[in-house]
Amino acid sequence: MWSSSLPTGTVSTERSGEQTYPVDPPTADDGERPVYPTRTELEAAARDRDRAVSEAKQLRTQVSMLRTELDRERSEREQVVERYEYLLADLQRLETERDSSGTFERVGARLDTMVETMVGYLR
Repeated sequence: MWSSSLPTGTVSTERSGEQTYPVDPPTADDGERPVYPTRTELEAAARDRDRAVSEAKQLRTQVSMLRTELDRERSEREQVVERYEYLLADLQRLETERDSSGTFERVGARLDTMVETMVGYLR
């Protein structure tokens, strides 16, 4: 196939004959002018932006407060767990030092009450 018989990507303005012409680019006088926003639309967009920025700031503040509260609650739980572990270790120590006077039973009952209280707190 000869290169002269390949399509050129242009169109004939008359749709006849073998000569083709490039498509004319659109002119600025075609009646289509760019549409610019009005002052009212710009002011509304600015208000929307300001509201969005304000809401984002409020949300950041809430997130910060929630993170602080979560950290505090985690710390409190850790303290409860540490106290519980301490009491269990103390109970085990007392168990090994059990004497015949019944001290272990009184301390054990008291520890059982404390553990029930702490487990209730963790729920």
